[in-house]
Order: sequence, then structure tokens, then C-alpha cells
Amino acid sequence: MRVVIYEVKGPSAPIGMRDGYYQGSREYLDIIVELIGEGGPELKKMIDDSDKAGTLEYSLAKARVDKSGSWAGFAINRFKIPPKLKLESKEG
Repeated sequence: MRVVIYEVKGPSAPIGMRDGYYQGSREYLDIIVELIGEGGPELKKMIDDSDKAGTLEYSLAKARVDKSGSWAGFAINRFKIPPKLKLESKEG
């Protein structure tokens, strides 16, 4: 399953920080997923499963305006975040 998380910004908004980590970093994404998970364990599991499968997309969507200040669409840039590794247990 593919899951997409967007950080949505206004035309002049800078990249934000949380707990010392910038939007677009692995650490920031992990914090956001924990916060999203507060909405329900099923949602967090779906995101975690997608992350481990390498199908989680984390992107920045930024509004654009033209010279007159009118809406001119948006640009989407995908953050390059490596997927979480699956931990394999070994019986010994």
C-alpha cells in the first residue's frame, strides 16, 4: 500500500522545525508519524507498514502565486527519505 504525507506550505513559508529537526528529515517524519498515530493505532500501523515496505512518500507541496499575487498552482517536491528497515528476529 502506498501512503503519501504532504507538508503543505504557503508561497513564502520557510521549511519548519520541530524538536530541532527540519521538515523533510527522517527524524521530523518520525515525530509527525507519532503525532498522526495519536489519531488511531490503525493509521499509524498503515503508515509504518508503508514505510517499511518502501512505499511511503513524504513530500512538500508549496503554493505558488503570480506577479499580481493570484493563485498560480503549486509545486510538489518529494523528500528523499530512506525507508525504515525491517528488523528480523533470529531464533538461537
